[in-house]
Amino acid sequence: MFYFLFLALFSYFSAIILYFVKKKYFSYFFSSAFFLHFVFICFRFYKAKHFPTSNMFEFVVLFSFMLPFVYIILAFVYRPFENLKIFVLFFTFMLLSFSFLFSKEITPLIPALQSYWLVFHVTTTIIGEVFFTISFLAALIYLIKYLNEKNCEMKNLVFLELILFLLLAFLCFSLFYLIVNALNFKLNKCLMAFIIGSFIYILLTRFIFKKPLYKLLYPLVMKQDLTKLDEICYKAIAIGFPIFTLGALFFAMLWAHEAWGRFWGWDPKETWALITWLYYSLYLHLRLYKSFLGVKAAWFVVGGFLIIMFNLLVINFVIAGLHSYA
Repeated sequence: MFYFLFLALFSYFSAIILYFVKKKYFSYFFSSAFFLHFVFICFRFYKAKHFPTSNMFEFVVLFSFMLPFVYIILAFVYRPFENLKIFVLFFTFMLLSFSFLFSKEITPLIPALQSYWLVFHVTTTIIGEVFFTISFLAALIYLIKYLNEKNCEMKNLVFLELILFLLLAFLCFSLFYLIVNALNFKLNKCLMAFIIGSFIYILLTRFIFKKPLYKLLYPLVMKQDLTKLDEICYKAIAIGFPIFTLGALFFAMLWAHEAWGRFWGWDPKETWALITWLYYSLYLHLRLYKSFLGVKAAWFVVGGFLIIMFNLLVINFVIAGLHSYA
């Protein structure tokens, strides 16, 4: 069953390479990867006897599947979304690589998860966050293009380079784990991944290309339209926000009342879901002002994605709570 997931990961990687080498074969590998990804989720559903959203492995696998799925729909409905293609593909590859960090064992659902709310709550939350991720990618493209073409303060360039470095380190973390796990090395994976990420960053920016990452990526975004990118950010959040509200708050509270006898309990996961909701709610309110456009809005969207990543990585792995089973 896991061969489908490995093949999907390999096909996503091949599609990324072919995008730059031979674009005419790109769609074949992307379609194959997407299909294999879907097949794995179906097999997982069949084997587990429940919808695969019960642990972090299943969550990340489904998230990485929904990202290209939502992108395909958006690109079909609104043509400018096609501009995000390679960035969506890269991020899908990165997330799917990250899923291999977690236990792939199929275990019976614990009593707290034995509910029909599991599908509604987790799936709608994922879809909402996928829309937020797409808005983040559009904001990142916006900042790469804008900061390369305008005379900006050094702090903006430093922050952008830091974001790009963290993404590179995150990818190295995931890929390094695959190698370490396959060879059964016993190392501090986080530390080694950060070291390798730093090594690759220095290699790329100081020796091979001799450019910072934001300049290295500029040729990929130089033809993008800033106005359309800003519009994509807004539209993705405007669509994703009500879906996230439904899943992360409304369905979550109904399930909490059914499982624990109360609608809200300030569990760390609940608290940060509320913080995420308030943050994106503030974004939508600020968009009513004509002054909140362009760079300001793009940085705000990047901040929102950092909150999502904090929720995914820190809240799930560091802070104990009622959602620790995930």
